Amino acid sequence: MIYSSRILKLSTFFLIFLSHVNLGFSSCEIAIFDCGQGNAIAVRFNGQSMVFDAGRTAYASFVKYDDDRRGDSEINTQYIITENSTHPLKTASVDQEKFTLPGGPVSGNTTAYKELFKTKFKEFVGPRLKSVFISHPDKDHSSLVKELDLQPDIYVLGGMFDLYKKPFRDHIDGKNILGTTQDYDTLNSSNAYKNQQFKTHCKFTGTGSIPTVDILSINANGKGDTNADSMIVKVSHNNRSILITGDAEGETWNDVPNDRRALLQSDVLIIPHHGSLTNESTNEEILAEIRPKVCFISAGFQYAHPSFKVINLLLDYYDTTQYRTTPHYITFFENKIRKAMITNAPIFTTIDNGALFINLSAPLTVNVSRDFSPTPDITLIDKNGVRLFLSLDPSNEFVDLNRLKQLDSKSKLLHDTPFGREVYWIMDSGSKEQYYYKFGDAFLKMKLFEENEEEGTVQVWNKSITEWIKDRQNKKIKVYTETLRFLGTITEL
Repeated sequence: MIYSSRILKLSTFFLIFLSHVNLGFSSCEIAIFDCGQGNAIAVRFNGQSMVFDAGRTAYASFVKYDDDRRGDSEINTQYIITENSTHPLKTASVDQEKFTLPGGPVSGNTTAYKELFKTKFKEFVGPRLKSVFISHPDKDHSSLVKELDLQPDIYVLGGMFDLYKKPFRDHIDGKNILGTTQDYDTLNSSNAYKNQQFKTHCKFTGTGSIPTVDILSINANGKGDTNADSMIVKVSHNNRSILITGDAEGETWNDVPNDRRALLQSDVLIIPHHGSLTNESTNEEILAEIRPKVCFISAGFQYAHPSFKVINLLLDYYDTTQYRTTPHYITFFENKIRKAMITNAPIFTTIDNGALFINLSAPLTVNVSRDFSPTPDITLIDKNGVRLFLSLDPSNEFVDLNRLKQLDSKSKLLHDTPFGREVYWIMDSGSKEQYYYKFGDAFLKMKLFEENEEEGTVQVWNKSITEWIKDRQNKKIKVYTETLRFLGTITEL
């Protein structure tokens, strides 16, 4: 993984720069921050910002799973969402023993991570915070308001005010507040968008096309069921939109007025309740109404989210669409056991990909701040320190066993290569070689790279493995295999 990350750093240098700067007055940028088990979402436009939920990074209190990660790495990968793809939906389970979450886990680094989170969050939000929307009182959606000392022009709160924690209530005491059921203008799903306070304060300003904000559901239950009372908010710009859903449940979705249900259709969906299946938070009917092109899940490990059943619902939905992206990895839980898969469905999680960034523009492009890059355990190295290694093909393409057998029927398939028996080496009649790495049920397409540590260079090796070895043998240069898993064990080839 060390060697493949160097390739990624070289290829993504400019993406890192572009994805974290304000791209101009016409750009509506959205960040879904990796806050562990919680939601922390910010939208900025024309130097102004709005926050939609803000909680929590209290990793130290987690006991079921180790959710203590380093934070966002410098690797920033770009995924373009194809809206009319001819590729079928593809999924495969991966080898869980070899699948490690990017950036961690690292024991005892909670404080450092939280400080990094605070810095990145404040940089993105900036000094002109227009409004803070808190979907409902749960701590994992509101705890960071006081900790980050957010000072917006107005707070819009879903749920019953008394159910918010006392530090939160004390922090916003005397501030401009809208939405809850104690001494403030009460909002419901039918009147929220008509409220004068909302229309005055919850808007961006500027010239030309300006993002719009709509509340579609709020306080649906009104009896203290905090999740069902979640606020559903839609942000729209340049014929693109995102639906931000808190911990919405079936009751919340049903509360959207009939004359406003058409507004549910959105390009981007924040999956409710961190990917939990509780009380119809995500269901086939609502996915059919929203018709999302890309889905984001903000989750940690405390409650074993996201659920395998929710991921399956999303995959079933995407199987009926032409929305696809570059294959990537998704962590999920089945019967509270952590598992992972690779898929080309446009579903991204903060567990796997850290902070997620997207602009409401065409084409839809997701920038992720962490990525996983499987690498075979064995590399080749000569006595001069020049190394030949396999890294993921830039396409991130993968095939299943049936497809590999089809390739085998047309060419020569070897899986006893210098890179070990898990690397399949296909040579067709034109001597063109292909390499696939067995990673669970997925066979990942790989590419050869040569690294010269002394010169500090990494480049694609377009010839065969055999030619690389023979070239050194002709020059009487010894070649070794190095097994990374066993602390760099070196054996002469």
